[in-house]
Amino acid sequence: IAGSKLNVRSDNGFHLGVVGANYAVAQNRDAFKFLDSLHQDGILKYETAFSLGGGKRVVITARLPQVDRVTDEDVLQRYILFSNSHDGTGAIRFGATSVRVVCSNTLALALGKGDIGSLGLRHSGDLDAKLNEARVLLGRAGERFDKFAENAAALRRRVLSNDEWVEFLDLNVPALHEKDPNYTVGRAKNIHDTRAAIDTLYHDDPKQRLKGIGETAWAAFNSISEHVDHLPRRGANLRARSESRFNVTQSGTGNTIKQRAYKTALKYAGVDA
Repeated sequence: IAGSKLNVRSDNGFHLGVVGANYAVAQNRDAFKFLDSLHQDGILKYETAFSLGGGKRVVITARLPQVDRVTDEDVLQRYILFSNSHDGTGAIRFGATSVRVVCSNTLALALGKGDIGSLGLRHSGDLDAKLNEARVLLGRAGERFDKFAENAAALRRRVLSNDEWVEFLDLNVPALHEKDPNYTVGRAKNIHDTRAAIDTLYHDDPKQRLKGIGETAWAAFNSISEHVDHLPRRGANLRARSESRFNVTQSGTGNTIKQRAYKTALKYAGVDA
């Protein structure tokens, strides 16, 4: 392709993607060096590193030291995701995710215009500039974590009546009416089963019935979040299924569903998103 070239793994020849002629490769060992300073300063702690799509995208997750408590038993941890892509879709990317420890529920927190921020230096070797921008983004992420913790507390205080719970479920997982042009018996059953599974989580799951949590807007949101995050995922092997789970819950349809449930819960609590 004129004006383009193919980015290829040197160890196995795997095609990572078509990139521009002026594209400069940022090796993973170099791209994340700027994070070491944040680690050494105690600002974050490395937790996991993995690749997606055979190396098309490499992700590092780091945990921030601060935790947020909805109750004494219900703790939220702050995670930052850094990724380096080799398929031509972007440079070093940055995301913030809150994790509810008791059931490993996740919610990606928007930083300004979207879920993910870019460090802006597309495969540049200017590590100092990346470090400075990372500190700015971490500050912005801290503000979003603070806001999420504040909202979680408001959701926990908002007790739902049974009618409100049914209404909440209808708003987020509406039953399929027989007169719907897209109605099929199979689709209707799948939606019915999904509603039943979420309803069971809300009413019977111990994680949604912790002291001070049961039958609140916080439990309502987390019942949907838990269902989405822990659904079995399709794939030829464990790696494929794991990649699918990560992608869906962080930036795909699963995250969209969770964001809607979160914003709906905030409406019940009278809080602006």
